[in-house]
Amino acid sequence: MEPRANQDSLGQIHGGGSSHMKRRRLVRGLWVLVLCTALLAGFRVFLGDVYHVTSHSMEPTIRGATPGEWGGPSGGERVLVLYERGRTPKRFDLVVVEQEGQLTPAVKRVVGLPGESVRLVEGDVYVNGRVLGFKQPRPPPVILFDSTSDDSPAHFHSSGEAILAGRTWRMAAGAAPASATWSHRITDGYRTAGGHVIPGRVEVGDLWIALGLSWSAAPGELVVELTEHADRFVARLRFDGSHKAEIFLERFIAEASLVQDPSIEAPGAFQLLAQGELDARPGEKLELTFSNVDNALSLNVNGQLQCSKDYSANTAIQGAPDPAYRHLARRVRISVPQGSLVLQRVRIGRDLHFTPRGRFAADGALVLGPDEVFLLGDNSSESVDGRDWGPTPIGKLIGKPWRVVWPWRLARALVERANELR
Repeated sequence: MEPRANQDSLGQIHGGGSSHMKRRRLVRGLWVLVLCTALLAGFRVFLGDVYHVTSHSMEPTIRGATPGEWGGPSGGERVLVLYERGRTPKRFDLVVVEQEGQLTPAVKRVVGLPGESVRLVEGDVYVNGRVLGFKQPRPPPVILFDSTSDDSPAHFHSSGEAILAGRTWRMAAGAAPASATWSHRITDGYRTAGGHVIPGRVEVGDLWIALGLSWSAAPGELVVELTEHADRFVARLRFDGSHKAEIFLERFIAEASLVQDPSIEAPGAFQLLAQGELDARPGEKLELTFSNVDNALSLNVNGQLQCSKDYSANTAIQGAPDPAYRHLARRVRISVPQGSLVLQRVRIGRDLHFTPRGRFAADGALVLGPDEVFLLGDNSSESVDGRDWGPTPIGKLIGKPWRVVWPWRLARALVERANELR
């Protein structure tokens, strides 16, 4: 009987030890919870916080609540914001700002800096009487079309031997050039997180196009055109069949007095703006971007600037049947007059378009004080911002949005400035 008693005693000892271990684990877990809560509270007090964005004023940079999509009426992205009170921001920084008479702060973009005069003209920002140059860091373009996800034939009209099926385009010159022409107006609209297109209210002028291509036969020629008002800007690449390509930037100025229908090409003349040379062999993959932003043209190949040229102003359309026409209808065109190529990816984007309205910076220049900035929303048609309330004291800036943290599938770093989107 004694051994059984010993066994029972051992069982009681083991059982007591198990209860003691559970209590220790519970206490340890509570301490971890208290520590995490204290760290979180300290982070929110001294370092940063997560803000819920429901407004559409910063679309598509930061998504607001969209009924019927991923968030429903209570949706909208959560953004991690790091406190930076008192710091003078840089141009195009994203900031969180206290709003007068509002319980919740707002997210905006810094456009004007202390001591500057700022004016909005046809969607562009003029600083101290001049439009920003193309070398100035600026936000990445708002993407309106991507051949890897969008229906190409629904957006482009093709002619000649141009096959736009699927994500890869094949274009070959025959009896006539192969071409693909954008078939829609381009406005200040954007794409939602679910891929739906929100139509804009205002036609925009500044455009950007990116092509991933390989030249499959040489010699050959590629022509990319962007239109603004009555001007057609052309990037022309002529491949010589060995390892070189000549690059030309041209401007076609229509004879404005003869423009009767913006969809029909009017007589005019080409003007050579810049030219250069590129190492390019048949079959080599090239990443080409061509932009017309803030009265400046730039052509980049594989991330390197090849040609650029600024110009003073656009040629306005005259004699159009409808005064609503602001740009000739052929806004984007890709053509191959000679040879053949494969386009692995085509993207079209627009620059941020800041609508000149409201009481400030629209009808005249707004002069900022030594401790003031001018803030605007990316979705200009829907944003209440500095155009309505005027300059913002730097002391009202809470911090800097750093990253979208919710929903998880849309989590991403927030890019403030990019000379080139790849």
